[in-house]
Amino acid sequence: MKALAPDRIEVLALGDAPIAAWMQRHTEELGVDVLIDCSARSAAAANTAEALAGLKRGAIAVNIGALTEPLAIQPIRFMTARLQFCGSNWFTTGEGQSMAEMAQVGMLDLTKLATRAYPLAKINEALAEVQTRPGGFVNIVVHPDH
Repeated sequence: MKALAPDRIEVLALGDAPIAAWMQRHTEELGVDVLIDCSARSAAAANTAEALAGLKRGAIAVNIGALTEPLAIQPIRFMTARLQFCGSNWFTTGEGQSMAEMAQVGMLDLTKLATRAYPLAKINEALAEVQTRPGGFVNIVVHPDH
């Protein structure tokens, strides 16, 4: 993720530091303007709740992950600090075609994307790689037929 804009994007691996405090420290105690939450399906909602505490007044939190746990928010804080929380919008077939065309003419750089494929016989290796939390745009795939 950081490779997209190294001077503007900071990335924190869960467990490296308390989330809200880390966000405050990187913004001169103001909080962040935008939170992009990429939590995996197995992530604890408490992590997202803690990250929401690091938002500055007027900020927006965008959930593009697969968080499935219920998320408790503080409505009064969202109201008084003018905060927003929204989800992502999966793209349509037409939008997917547009992205493919942009990649084809070089307008969209796909070199940052990495797919790591494993045959079913090596599923334990795939799971071990997932546990290393490679982050970024790494897609780990297990092919059951290989």
